[in-house]
Amino acid sequence: MITTAQLSQDNFMGTGNRVGIGIQNNVFSKRLDLSFLNPYFTQDGVSVGYNLSYSEFNSQDFNAAQYNSDAINFQSIFGVPISETDSVGLIFGIDRNEIQTIPGFTPRVIDDYINAVGRRTFKAWRAELSWRRDSRNHFFVPTRGTQQALSAEVTLPGSTQEYYKLNYQFSRYWPISPALVLNTNFNLGYGDGYGNASENGLPFFENFYAGGDRSVRGFETNRLGPCAFSDFAPDFCQSIGGSFRTVGGIELIFPTLFDTPAIRVAAFVDVGNVFDGVDNWDADELRASAGAAMQWQAPIGPIVISYGVPIRKKDGDFIERLQFSFGTSF
Repeated sequence: MITTAQLSQDNFMGTGNRVGIGIQNNVFSKRLDLSFLNPYFTQDGVSVGYNLSYSEFNSQDFNAAQYNSDAINFQSIFGVPISETDSVGLIFGIDRNEIQTIPGFTPRVIDDYINAVGRRTFKAWRAELSWRRDSRNHFFVPTRGTQQALSAEVTLPGSTQEYYKLNYQFSRYWPISPALVLNTNFNLGYGDGYGNASENGLPFFENFYAGGDRSVRGFETNRLGPCAFSDFAPDFCQSIGGSFRTVGGIELIFPTLFDTPAIRVAAFVDVGNVFDGVDNWDADELRASAGAAMQWQAPIGPIVISYGVPIRKKDGDFIERLQFSFGTSF
């Protein structure tokens, strides 16, 4: 059974505050989210909010290595507008993540990491600083403008493992004609350990993944990149992700092909992969696909159906040409 429900009230009881609740129940995750945001905490537009979430995660059904995790997280969020297009965000949070491995089926590298740390419960104090710029002319169906996001997240000293993650996203829409728009996009992610985790590196449960409708279409979700074997399944390499992700692509969007702005069709080329560190980046290991996608701006949110054909692949890759996603857009 798949259940996804989100309820958000922008002007809760006439206060101007936003209150939200989200529930997710599918094959790989059970999650409950509660959120509160005061978008006008000051007259200058500084926003203050809080998030509380609890999740039970089965990574095997997420096309990743076999292990389970139970996590609870609390965050304080601050947003500062810089201009009409730019904003800066700051997040402070605390979380607890308990890992349960499956003897014989969890890859040996994960057991080795847990044995090196000496714990299965990871507690972290987190801080994240982000910058966003959004000059697109429309949130859901843009035809011109740029969207950029740069973030730096770090677990503070005193956490079970001290590490950091950097992420940069870029997307630009180029109007070629009223009937044709070119979109170029790129995503770069990197993480590593420091302090007490300088030798252990980025924890496996924080790794980046690639493949699927949100990165390189035509390949199964999260199946690209490093993998590892377990004792009871020595012939099956389980995806474990990596600490360095490079994904990008181009899309030719036909916004007027249908006589409604709610439906758009695009042709795409995706390229990317994840790697175990920057030093292991190899252009020969990049995968690529080409295909077509259709986006429908449904009342419950954007729905995208894509058909991708791998044009650069290797033996052993997991192929999935027809893919469906909810909550994403071109």
